[in-house]
Amino acid sequence: MTLRNGLPVAALITSSLFSLLAFMGVHAGSGKVFNWFANMTSVAGLMTWFGICWTYLRFYAGMKAQGIDRKTLPFSSPLQPYAAWYAGIACLVICLVRALIFSLRIHSPQVKKKTPAQY
Repeated sequence: MTLRNGLPVAALITSSLFSLLAFMGVHAGSGKVFNWFANMTSVAGLMTWFGICWTYLRFYAGMKAQGIDRKTLPFSSPLQPYAAWYAGIACLVICLVRALIFSLRIHSPQVKKKTPAQY
């Protein structure tokens, strides 16, 4: 949806929502918010790699269904499709473990961290 002058409303709202992150930094502390974004970025990267693996596996299945040999391609890895299965499953497991750790942190009581001098 755009306005009469061509301004994309969805893009405007999406980019404006990032300005609200400043309020999260004030409320929760900038270090904690930075860690949230670092975690979200790493999980998004893993999801991207999972998508790449899934795309390759579907490409491989399509070539197999059409009877095209992978050796006719300019490059073929001897580890495929097993490497794609391994990487895709590993990405999913890591994302699920990260989600479990995040949910356990939400529901656990706050524990004060010791400084190295207190050990």
